[in-house]
Amino acid sequence: MKTKRIAIETFGWYGSLAVLTAFFLVSFDIVVVQGFTYQALNFSGAVGLGLVAYHKENYSVTFLNIAWILIAIVALSRIYM
Repeated sequence: MKTKRIAIETFGWYGSLAVLTAFFLVSFDIVVVQGFTYQALNFSGAVGLGLVAYHKENYSVTFLNIAWILIAIVALSRIYM
């Protein structure tokens, strides 16, 4: 069980860093919102944060991250259409 907890916490830390990195990159005009990098960081970050929230039974934050994931999926699909 300790290995599972460490893995989930690692995903959570990745999620936090991914979302923060996406925000930083857009804020300083390094990437664009419509670009793959920004949307992929948001998607993967929301997955990591959502996993931790679900594991800790924080369902309001889980819901937020599911919505974030869905928005990122739509945005990513629009990039490739």
